[in-house]
Amino acid sequence: MKIKGLVVVLFIGILFLLSGSVRKAQTSDDQVFTLASGWTTVQNGAAHSLLPNNRTSRYTWQVVYTGNAAASTMKLQGSIDNSNWFDLSTSTTTTSEMRHVKYKPIDSVRASWNTITWTTTGTATVKFIYGGK
Repeated sequence: MKIKGLVVVLFIGILFLLSGSVRKAQTSDDQVFTLASGWTTVQNGAAHSLLPNNRTSRYTWQVVYTGNAAASTMKLQGSIDNSNWFDLSTSTTTTSEMRHVKYKPIDSVRASWNTITWTTTGTATVKFIYGGK
């Protein structure tokens, strides 16, 4: 009887360990997109679709500037139909910045640069990362 109980406990322990590694494999595949690279003027970026089986409502984006901006408005926009776009987060800093967004599930993402005034002309790069649910 004691051996049977030990076997059951070991079996449950092995299942627990295996389920943890499977869960980690499913949620640790972070996806990184460059939404803008070398932009010098205002524009809307191309849409990037998120993986259908890995949708999340938590993500991080960063804006990196070269040159000196006197004023800038960069937006992270999301869509659930890849047609209608809505602001998820807005950066108005004139230096590089990282921002975090939660509780706004989306299917597609893009960068939208609405205003820029340069004191010394430079570029903007926007990166986006999402991953575990």
